[in-house]
Amino acid sequence: WAHPLKRRTYEINRKSFFISYPMCGCYIIFSKNLNRFYIGATQDDVSVRIEHHNQAMYGQNRFTASANDWELILFIPANDYPHAIYVK
Repeated sequence: WAHPLKRRTYEINRKSFFISYPMCGCYIIFSKNLNRFYIGATQDDVSVRIEHHNQAMYGQNRFTASANDWELILFIPANDYPHAIYVK
């Protein structure tokens, strides 16, 4: 099992740094204000994706735009984006 963001640590010249790169997957988010779940798929960093849902960056007429308190409930990693869509 890998961390959802595939975080890796490298040591160079006695300094450690993290490299995070996007991972495809299916996610479930929840809004307390709406008392609703939303299921989505992403090929980007899931935390950035949730920020975009909370800021209504996918359009004002989208379902997730009606709330700004979306929280990640579950993330299921996928091999690629079509696999993430299939899992969704």
